[in-house]
Amino acid sequence: MKLDRGRNALPVGKSEILAFIGQRESIKPDWFEALPFPVDSEWGSAFLLYAAALKGIIPEPQTGQFLSALWEAYGLQLFRLSHRPYEELFDFVAGGKWGDDPQRSKIAGILRSVSDFFFKQGTVSQYILKGISGEAMVDDLAAQIFWMGKTSTYKNKARFFLWLAYQAGLAPVSLLESAAAPLTRGHMQWIAAFGDRGFKERFFQATPPAKLAMVSKWLREILPLGDWKAFLAMDEFLNRQGPNSFLCRFARKSCDRCPLQKVCPGAALDPGKGLPP
Repeated sequence: MKLDRGRNALPVGKSEILAFIGQRESIKPDWFEALPFPVDSEWGSAFLLYAAALKGIIPEPQTGQFLSALWEAYGLQLFRLSHRPYEELFDFVAGGKWGDDPQRSKIAGILRSVSDFFFKQGTVSQYILKGISGEAMVDDLAAQIFWMGKTSTYKNKARFFLWLAYQAGLAPVSLLESAAAPLTRGHMQWIAAFGDRGFKERFFQATPPAKLAMVSKWLREILPLGDWKAFLAMDEFLNRQGPNSFLCRFARKSCDRCPLQKVCPGAALDPGKGLPP
């Protein structure tokens, strides 16, 4: 892929993409360390599904705090929240001021729904080892869990769960090979900035399933499981972090540390002074 920015455009080839991905490929979510159990344990893995279902509703910096508070309040009853009164769970969420006011009723419903999933399916490890394909698992999770993406375009929450399981060492390679990684705004912005004209036109005119397939194929041609390994770096790319910065800059500490600084349309002339208007 090349920049589509006129005659002075600089190439963004395989080596530049690998350098950009490589800085973030092995990064695990900070909240993994905040959980009361290791994420690859039977109890710890349950938090991955709660976190995926709550993505975008509980801000990510608060994910570990929320899940720890949930454990402190309910302990092993965490797996039986579907038997708790809805009003009780709503009061727990509202009392801790978790999420925005309009979202709190959804959070209570999600907690009950994830718990009911465990009641039906067993532990996360048992579910992953059932042997269904990755895409079938995405569809199944989205259908079974409240607000997990049954009618969403890309079912990104369910795909995010597979990514979390991959980061925790729980997802076998075969599961990831048979599913596309989440496709987020960051991916779209990368393609808009660096995609060659032909790829860009085909991509933005494609159906959602075709978009997933195109990005998966492109990144897997660069490295094995490329769409999964690239997810975090791509997801952060030019996503806003407040009015004057981007997630990718925040994650890498400054544009100076990014291998794409010289060609990125979001890089400031002086990274220490914020972004240009």
